[in-house]
Amino acid sequence: MTIGDARKPEAEGLPHFILIGAPKCGTTSVHAMLAEHSDVFMPEKEIFFFDVDDIITHPDFFVHRDRLSFHDYEGDFDSYLAWYRSLFSRAKPGQLIGEDTTTYLFSPDAPRRIADLLPDVRLVALLRDPVDRAYSQYWHNVRAGRHTVSFERVLRTNPTALLAHGFYAEQLERYRGFLSKGQMHVSFFEDLRDDPPTEMGRICDFLGLDELPPIDTASQHHNRARPPLHLGARLLLNQWIGHRFSFPRPRPNIPGYRSTEVEDGLARELRWYEKGLLALDENVPRKRQAPMREDTRIHLQKLFAKRNRDLGAILGADVSARWPYMKDA
Repeated sequence: MTIGDARKPEAEGLPHFILIGAPKCGTTSVHAMLAEHSDVFMPEKEIFFFDVDDIITHPDFFVHRDRLSFHDYEGDFDSYLAWYRSLFSRAKPGQLIGEDTTTYLFSPDAPRRIADLLPDVRLVALLRDPVDRAYSQYWHNVRAGRHTVSFERVLRTNPTALLAHGFYAEQLERYRGFLSKGQMHVSFFEDLRDDPPTEMGRICDFLGLDELPPIDTASQHHNRARPPLHLGARLLLNQWIGHRFSFPRPRPNIPGYRSTEVEDGLARELRWYEKGLLALDENVPRKRQAPMREDTRIHLQKLFAKRNRDLGAILGADVSARWPYMKDA
């Protein structure tokens, strides 16, 4: 192994690599495959350490049982760092330690904080055609109880919810230092989907792993967006019941958010109705996702081509080979 052999003492027991997102781009799948590698240790869930105090991205971290809490990464750094380090305490000697958090790529604070604490860390970012990513995010949010209207209506009334994570150029610009030092590998969802062994081989080479993890190509796509059986009915339920008909996001047991609900230091115990909903969801037949309206797709392609026009220069690669509409950007 080639990572983390001469790190500064304060980095001991902390990640050698981080999967930084973006959401709905295959990060969960890569996590699942790397976690199967005998030389890798990764906590089961996302951690959100480097952006834990971002109330815009994580408003639910600031409310606990209808009471408000406050997070200050710099002000309470020692407490947060002790909590963060504890999540990796079960790593065996010689294992590479990693974590994944899909909001780090988007975060304005995470790049600086990662560089300050872990200057030698390796980063893996996953990108996907931002049009497809936004559509997948919509279906994910419908299932999570967050959207109550159609895709097009969300684009008109709250476009940030679906589009902001696809502005890759400005996000990767904040990670320019890692890119220039060769500490960041960018993978594309399309490559991971079409040829998992080859793309995982590139990731493992970058991380200094000698072997590929076990890859089950039949089930390697984790956290796939699942459309409801009837969109209109689900949107109405989201209006009436909201998050009580959603699938809960595990909340980290971060300092200032401790309670008897947490389990294994990371996620709270699911309530009875949440367990019932998950059990029902697992047994409901999957439905095909309805195609995006063509006029909507063309509109979004123009938008993302404009906002990501510098992406190829930042990556030193022709992104139009995967996303043809970027050719004239």
